[in-house]
Amino acid sequence: MRPGSRLVVITALLALTAGCTRLAEEMETSRIEADMTGRPAGVRPGLEPLQNRQPPPQAEPAERPMIPPESVLPFPTVGIPWALAEAMLAGDPVAQHFFALKRLAARGLVPLDDATARRDDNLGALLPLTRPHPPAAGLDRPVPPSDGVEQRFSQLYDKTRSTPQARKAERDFLLDGLMPPATAPRAALPVPADQTAARQSLARLDRLKDAGLITRPERDEEARELQTLMGSGALPEILTAPLPPPPEPEIQKKPVKKAGPARPAGRMEGGVRGRFEVIPSPPQLSAPKLPAGSNAPAGLHLLSMGTAAHAEKAFEALKKEFPELAPLSYKVSKADLGDLGATYRLIAGPTDSATAEKLCADIRAKGQTCQATPFPQ
Repeated sequence: MRPGSRLVVITALLALTAGCTRLAEEMETSRIEADMTGRPAGVRPGLEPLQNRQPPPQAEPAERPMIPPESVLPFPTVGIPWALAEAMLAGDPVAQHFFALKRLAARGLVPLDDATARRDDNLGALLPLTRPHPPAAGLDRPVPPSDGVEQRFSQLYDKTRSTPQARKAERDFLLDGLMPPATAPRAALPVPADQTAARQSLARLDRLKDAGLITRPERDEEARELQTLMGSGALPEILTAPLPPPPEPEIQKKPVKKAGPARPAGRMEGGVRGRFEVIPSPPQLSAPKLPAGSNAPAGLHLLSMGTAAHAEKAFEALKKEFPELAPLSYKVSKADLGDLGATYRLIAGPTDSATAEKLCADIRAKGQTCQATPFPQ
């Protein structure tokens, strides 16, 4: 054999030997993978029969939504801190449910389309006269503070906690309890039954608007319906519940009914006992103005609340929003509003009357209500 031919044969044999070695290594690797995955030996991934292929890993649920701009939220934008808005709604558990939903939507913890649908489905709880669709039952149950609600929902986006399915199930369960969906059982609309309740509803509408739960057009439309109802003569001034009948003895003959007037004295239309009396208009929620030329310590009435429990939190939020309040302290003044209950006025101070007037003018220019008033002693 010629030397050139011998060299070609040797080269071919070497290449064949190397190929056999690689094939043997691949078969051994395939056998090991088959032991670990259950795939038949000698079959490359993706080429095995369909019935033998492993299902692809399930994708994680959607990440926490991005924080949306205020302009697209299903609630109106107001220029007050969250703590102040929450303090204005103290003692109103129905409104607090809506406030917690608004805060979750603003933080990106609830998708906007879901928050919008739940608000629309339950808005009759805030606007019973202009939203005929009844709200879900259970909105009058107490709700935790919004800080705690937000923290709880934030934890449900932590991938290290439980499984994605368990986190989603818990998130849906909490959201259904906070603001039930359209499929939840409905409750009757709480329409005012007397003039006192109607006046309370009017005052509530202003709080709902100022806290950013309803828009001004929604407030005005509901207020017009309330005023029409109050002026129709259909609502008594005060509605008292009928007295329970006295217990009857075990054996007693039924008394013969005597003829009498069609409607006894003291009984209103519909058989409801009660009486009519004129109630003077309740005092304004605002504190009294400073007397002209007063040298007494002056204060700044910044907020009226339903309870004094949130006063410190509200004042700290106000100082962060308006640094000019930092040198002042505060006091809470309780005022009796008659049928409307009591209000708690947050008054910063003390200072002199000129400084109080100037500070209030500066703060009002930034969108915060403020009125100079005598500082509580």
